[in-house]
Amino acid sequence: MERHHYDDPDETIWEEIANTATVLWAVCVVGLELLAKWGAKKLEANVWGKRLAARRAEKKNESGT
Repeated sequence: MERHHYDDPDETIWEEIANTATVLWAVCVVGLELLAKWGAKKLEANVWGKRLAARRAEKKNESGT
């Protein structure tokens, strides 16, 4: 197998696999954090939307009576 200039000649295939796995793990963790933040924002927007709808319905009921 041809070696590349960025390869460490002393690094074994297992060390290379471990390094790759570490990078993939970090990418997954960051992705999950971003997904959690996005989900929290959507959930918060949904909660605020329900509160606003309830408030509007309450005002409509008050003005209708």
